[in-house]
Amino acid sequence: VDSAVLIGIDRLWKQALQSTVLIDDTGNLVNDVDGSKLTLERLAHLSLTWLVLHELMHIRLGHLDLLGSAQLVETESDESVDGFWQRDEIADIANVLSSMERKLFRPCLELQADNEATEMMFGVFAESEWGRFRIEAAAIFVVMALMEKADVVSSDGTKTYPRVATRFFTLFAQLFQYWLYPGAELKAGDRESFVNTPRKPQGKDFERYMKFVLAFAINDAVQIALWAEAKTFLTDLGEGSALFKDIFEIQYAKDLGKANLNTNAAIEWRELLPVNEKIMAASGLRG
Repeated sequence: VDSAVLIGIDRLWKQALQSTVLIDDTGNLVNDVDGSKLTLERLAHLSLTWLVLHELMHIRLGHLDLLGSAQLVETESDESVDGFWQRDEIADIANVLSSMERKLFRPCLELQADNEATEMMFGVFAESEWGRFRIEAAAIFVVMALMEKADVVSSDGTKTYPRVATRFFTLFAQLFQYWLYPGAELKAGDRESFVNTPRKPQGKDFERYMKFVLAFAINDAVQIALWAEAKTFLTDLGEGSALFKDIFEIQYAKDLGKANLNTNAAIEWRELLPVNEKIMAASGLRG
């Protein structure tokens, strides 16, 4: 992590704190987990922590072995090295992916690392932790918004990153699924995996969670995106209500391929999901 990254995180947080980021329902800044007032140093530290976790998860998930490198240059195309798909380390994955699916390889690895890093940061769900979820979700999105500027699209259309709105969509879906986790199981489908849970988003308790965590998290992301000049984010995300609808749709649709999705973020997520399942199965990450 070089000095430019640290400067970028600090600058974006300084700008974002001038707006309504991390404001609670009383108009005050959300308190930290120990009840103390949030500081710029604390928020920048959280963003940097998630960034380091993201890179560590690339290692833990075996991505560096797949890519054949000792480090991960985040702006480098996965097909920038001649003969990449002929390498022995990636042969099993190459055999199950079509030429079009191979162009989605790196974005899938990024979402895998995002997901694992976020799970580690969020930890255990509890109502007493709702404020922390908001703080950490905003800290994560600061990094995602900055990553958008670093993305490179190769001449053949290969991308390093998914859209920043898609990254937020998966982050937001994780916040949503935390509500559903008690008694939940991960079920494998034909082309996707999904959370099977007896708990439904209904009743006053969920309405409070939606009001004080989910809705505020969208506002935080919008404000951060504006300061980061993540120009595609607002267009891709759609209205806040559209995001909620798509989250409900992907959670409960019987056939994701036929699900009625309205945001570009959800549409790209659906495109990446079956490719990601193939990658995870071929690389031994999905049993």
